Amino acid sequence: MKHLKIFASMEEFETAKPSMEQPFVVLSGNEVVYSNLVEISEDDLPEDVVDLGLSVKWASCNIGADSPCEPGLLFQFGRVDGYAYGDTNHQFSIANPPVTTSGKTYNTRGVLDPEDDAAYVSTNGMLRMPTNEEIDELLAGTTNEWCQCTELGEDHASHVVYGRLFTSKINGNKIFIPAAGYFYGTSNSFDRAGSSGNVWSASVYYDDAKYAHNLAFYSGGCSSNFRDRYVGLSVRGVCA
Repeated sequence: MKHLKIFASMEEFETAKPSMEQPFVVLSGNEVVYSNLVEISEDDLPEDVVDLGLSVKWASCNIGADSPCEPGLLFQFGRVDGYAYGDTNHQFSIANPPVTTSGKTYNTRGVLDPEDDAAYVSTNGMLRMPTNEEIDELLAGTTNEWCQCTELGEDHASHVVYGRLFTSKINGNKIFIPAAGYFYGTSNSFDRAGSSGNVWSASVYYDDAKYAHNLAFYSGGCSSNFRDRYVGLSVRGVCA
C-alpha cells in the first residue's frame, strides 16, 4: 500500500524524482499544481474531473468537498440537502423512503431526475450522479486498494484519511474516495467514518423502491450494493 506524498514545491518534487507509481501531489502555497493521484483541471469548475478511460469522467472530489481527501456531505437518496458527518443540526428524514426534493415518487429501476440529483443541483448541471451501470463499469475498469491519503489541513498539519484508491486499467489515472461513513435513519446516528465508504448511484434498486444502488467499500473490499434510501451517503459526480 503506497501513501500519498506531498511536495511543497516543484523544486522539491524534481529533486526527489519520485516513482510514477508513488501517489503524489505538488503544492504551490495551498494550491495543487501537479499530481498523479487525480487529474487537475485548469478550468474553474465546481469539481475537477478525471478521465479513467470509461464512458464517463469521474469527479476527483465528493460533493461538498474541496479536495479528494475531504469527506464532503452526506445525502439521502433523492434529496439535495446534504449534511456534514456528525452534524447535530441535520434535518435528515427518518421516513423510508424519504420524500424526494421534487416530491416525485420513483419506482423500481427508476433513475433520479435532475432536480432530485444532488450532484446535478450542487454543480448547476455540470455533474450528475452515476447510474448503477456506471458504478459497475468503474469497478470493472479499475483496480482498487484500501489506502491512506495524507491531507494538508487548514492548520498546515498532515492528516491521514482512509479510503480506496481506484486506478484505471486503461490509462492509469486515479481517483480516491474517502471512507466518509454514513448517517443511519432508524437510529438517527452517524457511524463508520474512517472505516466504511459509500457512494450513491442515481438508480433505484431493481426489486424494491425502498432501496437504491450504491458503491460500498471498507478495508477488506469494494462492491456494488444497495441501501435503504433514508441512509445518508456520499455523492460523487460524473460527466460526459
